[in-house]
Amino acid sequence: MAGRTHYDIPLFDVGTEGAGFRLQNTANELQRPHIDQYRSSDVKYQADIFAVIHGTITPGGQHGLLLVTDFKFTSIPQKRRFKRVEISIAFGRENKAVGGPNEPSVRQFAPCGAFSMDETTQNRVDTVEANVTLEGGFSLATLGIGSSFQRVTTTDIKSYAILNGMSWIEGRNEGAKNAVHWDITENRKSKFGVPSHVRTAILLELPDEARFRAELQVTADIGTFHQKVKRKVGARTGLDPVIFDPSEDQRFNIGPTLHDVDKGNLSACNLDELGSAKVPSAKVIRSDKNT
Repeated sequence: MAGRTHYDIPLFDVGTEGAGFRLQNTANELQRPHIDQYRSSDVKYQADIFAVIHGTITPGGQHGLLLVTDFKFTSIPQKRRFKRVEISIAFGRENKAVGGPNEPSVRQFAPCGAFSMDETTQNRVDTVEANVTLEGGFSLATLGIGSSFQRVTTTDIKSYAILNGMSWIEGRNEGAKNAVHWDITENRKSKFGVPSHVRTAILLELPDEARFRAELQVTADIGTFHQKVKRKVGARTGLDPVIFDPSEDQRFNIGPTLHDVDKGNLSACNLDELGSAKVPSAKVIRSDKNT
């Protein structure tokens, strides 16, 4: 069905039909804040919208929207853990299949590129500043995009948790990019699972005021210290897409007020430079020792 999307997270044994937690929109619901969740005895996962800001890409220009989303992964490493997580968000026009004409296009997103997180950082209390005081206010920096990942060129993947982010074209072979993909891999040395909190941001350029939707897909490899075979099997579950309406009488902002975001010039948001580099002592191992 064009109005629905499938959500495929392989946390279940083969044959467990419909075992996923299903979240749906209420009648005519827009910008559903709580996108998805799953809980078992060993692993827990949530996806929530942290902020939505409507505006224009440039002064008097095309409509735009800044979407900030939180992903949380917790587990018991001695039993089961998230070894790898792949997150994909694609944007479609109204209720048409993703890949059609006049869809939202990705102007900027974060984390963008390659990032790493060392074991010391990952063991700290969550550094994402989700509860900044009202007196201090919010800015793009205090959002903690990437949750203390450090931007890198190349790393020793056995010693770091790794995050890679890229935009791409979904459902067609031409035109502007309409999707974003993040791949998160655990620190293969410590085997604690992927970092528990990753915050992402996407700046979309909209062709007009037509409704559009975000379709989320998450794929996870689940394992233990003693399990060498990836648990990449599972059931398909249903998940409603998140609907957005940028028309003048329907659009509304949610989340904190960001004092450094100009709603009339969203393209000035410098998301690409945000890696939440809060731990400058993190060691980066480069392939060329002479550079």
